[in-house]
Amino acid sequence: MKKFVAIALVVVMCFSFVACRNSKNDVDNYIGVWETEHMVLTLNKGGVGEYHLINNTTGTYSLEWEIVDEVVVTKFIGAGLEYSGTLELNEDATELTIIQNGFPTYVEGETVFVKQK
Repeated sequence: MKKFVAIALVVVMCFSFVACRNSKNDVDNYIGVWETEHMVLTLNKGGVGEYHLINNTTGTYSLEWEIVDEVVVTKFIGAGLEYSGTLELNEDATELTIIQNGFPTYVEGETVFVKQK
C-alpha cells in the first residue's frame, strides 16, 4: 500500500510539473526565423543570431540575445555601434512584439515579427 501511494504521488507531481510549465519560458519557442513585411530576425541556439532588412544584404547585423523576465533582450553590434531592442512573445509563441525599439535599421510601424515555419 505504501508503494502504491508513493508511486501515485510521483505520478501526480510529474503531471503537475507539465501542467504548470509556462510556454513563454521555453527557450525553443524563441529559436527560429521571425519576419515582418520588411525585416528579418533570426534567433539561434546559444543566444546568437542576426537581423536585416529584406532585400538588403549589406545591412546585416549580428546579435546576441537572452530572455530576461519573459522578454527577449537583444544586443546588436555593427559599424562600431551597439544597439539594443526588447521583444515580447505572445501566448501561442507565434509572434514577437517590439516593446523597446533599439533596432539599428527599422521600418516605421512594423512592430510584430511573425515566426516562420
